[in-house]
Amino acid sequence: MRKGERRKEQILDVCVKLLIEKGYSELSFRKVAIKAGIQVGNLQYHFPTRAELIRAMLKREIDRYHDVFNDWSDDGRGQDPKDSLLKTIDYLLLDQTNQNSCIVFWELWALSAHDEDAAVLMNEYYQAYLASIAELTATIRPDLTSARTNRVALLIVSIVEGASLFRGYQKPRIAATKGAEEDIKAAILTLIENA
Repeated sequence: MRKGERRKEQILDVCVKLLIEKGYSELSFRKVAIKAGIQVGNLQYHFPTRAELIRAMLKREIDRYHDVFNDWSDDGRGQDPKDSLLKTIDYLLLDQTNQNSCIVFWELWALSAHDEDAAVLMNEYYQAYLASIAELTATIRPDLTSARTNRVALLIVSIVEGASLFRGYQKPRIAATKGAEEDIKAAILTLIENA
């Protein structure tokens, strides 16, 4: 990686850290530059506007998940399709307990309500997420039509994402969530089998 690219990555690391620690409202050029140990002018050399800085940070975070989605597809070759799906669901449920993932996504969701670029990136992320789950679903139920597979994938993503409302980082420990991971996976398999 070239020096300029390394510096950009370091700046984006600082952005994510600030986003997690202080929230989107505190993410300013001045604070990013101070935390990165550079002058504001140097920051603007790499990212001329705050919007470009935010867009690059969002894209990098979402690209990280796209890479995971692509890995799921690659890792699934030669495995039992149900095992591949369950491995994916395990990853998603575990990621819901990750402090950084939770805070970054909460901030991105909030930002996407007010920023068109952020909304576009979040939509792309969820489209890739749905496509990956649909692909896994299709390996289990190749007899389903594409439209039906996509609807089942939408329900699976809704179940997993909905579970994040009750479990994960900084969520109150609700008794019903204890051991829910296995029930969630069983419900998803039942959904696919009965589609």
